[in-house]
Amino acid sequence: MKVEQTQEQQPPSEQQRSTLRGSGQDHRVAATQHEEADQGIPPIQNQECAGYRTHLMQLRRDAPCRPPNWRHQLAVEISRHPDPRVVKRLRGWADDWVVKWLEHDKRHLAPEHPLTQARDLVKPARMRQRIEVEARLLAGQSSAAIADKTGIPADTVDWYHFGFFDCRDRLHVRGYVVHHLLGSSPPVGIGNSPPIEMLPWYGFFLGPAAIALLLDVFRFWEADRQPTRGMTAAQLSQRALRLTARASIEARMLPVSQLGAADLRTLLAMAERGNRNQVIR
Repeated sequence: MKVEQTQEQQPPSEQQRSTLRGSGQDHRVAATQHEEADQGIPPIQNQECAGYRTHLMQLRRDAPCRPPNWRHQLAVEISRHPDPRVVKRLRGWADDWVVKWLEHDKRHLAPEHPLTQARDLVKPARMRQRIEVEARLLAGQSSAAIADKTGIPADTVDWYHFGFFDCRDRLHVRGYVVHHLLGSSPPVGIGNSPPIEMLPWYGFFLGPAAIALLLDVFRFWEADRQPTRGMTAAQLSQRALRLTARASIEARMLPVSQLGAADLRTLLAMAERGNRNQVIR
């Protein structure tokens, strides 16, 4: 994140402070100044800088609302921030992974380097693989287990986890996972393609077995809409399981405005009963 450097900032005028006091913001600004001074970040002198400085304060392992890619963002800020005082403080927050990231950024990395491959996972063209890796991380799987299921090398999974999706030390904090990693509410699909974005939700709440089941559902997303003529008993049983899981997925994707609350609760309960019978974490 590169921030344009402005001229020396002046503190708010008395009229601006009066407005802030009336809105209650003056006390919050003072508290933020005190916290940032304690952390070694220069005090806020202009209201426009407050959001950016608050952002910097979250680029720490112990920050309560840290973004999942905080190490990547921290490395970028250390490399580009124009204020040496801030850079010194930011370096104090860097762990071994951030240090290695900064070292690698100083030289050209080969395409097969795990950091290069981890960066490739962020590209839109690899969205499906990235979502599966994130789902398996949220399910608590090891890098070796994820490599075995996805074909992505374990060291690449490690770099992706530590650089872009740091979650393992907070999987027990459900509120953080839901609000900062999953996104507060499940994505709403349009029904034309498999809702791969649902995979992390099921991975976190139901574990690796649910991921395997959903991947199977997505693989047969179009085929399961076709007639069942010619199927064996085993194939019909597998299809029934997939359709039960699909009902659970689609129930969560329907806008509540299109259903009565009682209808939605009934639909979800039916789908969950089927899932509990088949999916064990």
